[in-house]
Amino acid sequence: MTRLGWPAAFLLSVMILAAVFTYVNPISLGINSSSVIVPSGEQVWQLRDGQVRRCRDIEQYGSPRKTNCSQWSQN
Repeated sequence: MTRLGWPAAFLLSVMILAAVFTYVNPISLGINSSSVIVPSGEQVWQLRDGQVRRCRDIEQYGSPRKTNCSQWSQN
């Protein structure tokens, strides 16, 4: 039987503790929330009541940044 070195044993114990913590306190998106913002690179997806829209910042020279959002999707 092969013995584990201390770095491997430490890593294995951290992985087990993380799995137990995730099982006890599941990480989930708030299903009951009215709106959710999901970042994706330079754009942001907004979710609301089953609808989705994409927003992104537009930088115009000589004026402050503006946020441009598409229309909410239709169900």
